This record gives sequence, C-alpha cells and structure tokens, in this order.
Amino acid sequence: MLRWIGRLALSMCGGAVLVGTAWWSINHSDQQREIARLQAEREELIQVISRLKNERRVAQLFVSDQKTDADGRSLETTVEFATLDADGKPGPVKRLELVGDICYIDALVIRFENDYVEKGDPLRGHSLHLFRRMFGEGQAPGSGVALDEFGAVPAFYQTSPEGSRFEQQLWRRFWDYAADPKLAGELGVRVAQGEAVYQRMKKGQLWELRTRADAGLEMVRQPVNAIISNHLSGNSVN
Repeated sequence: MLRWIGRLALSMCGGAVLVGTAWWSINHSDQQREIARLQAEREELIQVISRLKNERRVAQLFVSDQKTDADGRSLETTVEFATLDADGKPGPVKRLELVGDICYIDALVIRFENDYVEKGDPLRGHSLHLFRRMFGEGQAPGSGVALDEFGAVPAFYQTSPEGSRFEQQLWRRFWDYAADPKLAGELGVRVAQGEAVYQRMKKGQLWELRTRADAGLEMVRQPVNAIISNHLSGNSVN
C-alpha cells in the first residue's frame, strides 16, 4: 500500500512538473511575443521620426560676383544656381543677375497627409517643391528669373525619366489643388501653396536649399572650398 502511495505521489509530482514546465513555456512564449511586438513598434516609431526629420538638399546657389556703388551699396548680385538630384548631384547651372544683395527664391510647395510621411511613401512621403523664380530686393517679383518650368516635374522628384502621370498631374493642376481642399484631398495633398525664402548675400558665399519631410524650404550657408575663395578677385568671404 505504501509503495503504491509512493508511486502515486511520484507520478503526481512528475505531472505537476510537466504542467509547470508547459505553463512556463507558454507564458514565456507570450512574453517573447510581446517583447518582439513592442520592439517592432519602437523601431517603426524611430523610422517615422527619422522620416519626419529627414532633410533633402534640393538646390545650391553660389554668389560669384557683386557690383557696388561708390558708397559700397550693392547694385547687382550674380548667382550661379543649380538644383540637385536624389543623389545630391547638381543639374545644369543657371547664371542669374539680380538687383540688390537680398535675394529671394519663390517656390510652389506641396505637402501630403502625415500618414504618407509616416509610411515612407516614395513620392508622397516628403514635401515637394518647384522653384518658380528668383529675384533681388531691388526688382519686382514679376521680373524675376524663371527657374523650374511650371507644370513640369522637377528632376530631383522624378520617379521615372519623364516623371509619372501622378507627378505631372500634381504640378500641372497645382493651382486647382491650392484652391480646392476637397480635390487636393483625393490625392492625399494636405496643402499646396507658394513660399519664398530670402537671404542677404555677399560675393563668395555658398547657400544650400533644403526641405524637411513635413516642412518648408530652408536656406543654409555652407563652407566654400579655399581654392574657390582665393579665386574670387581677392575679395574676402565674410
């Protein structure tokens, strides 16, 4: 009898161990899945924040010359302007003669709904810009120098050599979307509007135009190669 009771107790202990092991295994698996889920959510959040903060260099301009009067007041500023492609390589350089030393860049801007930015959509995951014109403070905006062709797809946004139909539609009907939020919403456009940035410029300065995924244009001063600086008629760069 005692031997039978002992065997029963041993069997019950073994069963308890098996049940405990199974419970621990299931519970541990649940914990692992939860940890994996939280880790995946954390990584996705980091990617979203990174995309929202992501900057694109979209253009550069170099002040190659500047003419002043007898009192040292700037009369004319010569700027070399080039847009940059997705790899940061400059396109054809345009030489612009602007009146005055404060230079404005006028652009058309399209921003998309945040969901596209968060998901990293290849086109709508970033605000888009078309450079309309550049002009100096001493001239009317309407007399400014044209930059990108209106209705055409800027090279640095093209998802195909000619630009997709979607891209072409965005720029061809820009003012329609700007005036009709419902129509714009059908393409995920949050806002379409004109923007202008400007800076006082001096000969020898290099400026870079940047855009954030969820924001407008920024104009940031950049260092200039010493060889270029020394080549500028002996004028110092301030």
